[in-house]
Amino acid sequence: MFSSPTIAIANCQIAFILAANLNIKTMKINLIFIIFITGFISVNAQNNPDAITGKWLNHIKNATIEIYESEGKYYGKIIWLKEPNDKHGNPVKDKKNSDSKHRDRKLLGLQVLSGLEFNKEKWKNGIIYSKDRGRTARCSAYLKNTDVLNIDIETRFFTKTIQWTRL
Repeated sequence: MFSSPTIAIANCQIAFILAANLNIKTMKINLIFIIFITGFISVNAQNNPDAITGKWLNHIKNATIEIYESEGKYYGKIIWLKEPNDKHGNPVKDKKNSDSKHRDRKLLGLQVLSGLEFNKEKWKNGIIYSKDRGRTARCSAYLKNTDVLNIDIETRFFTKTIQWTRL
């Protein structure tokens, strides 16, 4: 009925269709696996209160803040400054602080994050201090991923989000 070349072509077409279906199934399985693992890692980080601890480069990349836990709350202090000394070689001080009695304190070692409390997927009820503005504001934080910390800073009229990068 059919010649050998016709059968060979038909067999090749069937083999190609089967291989294509197998590849699609394999790709679907791989994609589902990747989504599952990524979701698991993300959920695991978000359900771990200590996932926020460690060393973080601030959003303008001129300071490193170490976040640590103490008595169930999370705090952060400056452990590195891009420019630790002023033009006279003295340690940089908190000159922009709105409270004049704090303007002589050194920035290196200064606590700039305080009182964050873990609640489900977020750290809330914190206070952040801006060394560049000399002001404090309420804040909350959440991990965008294991290496990016989003900090929501609440001012009187709006909320600003900054990102710190894990070192």
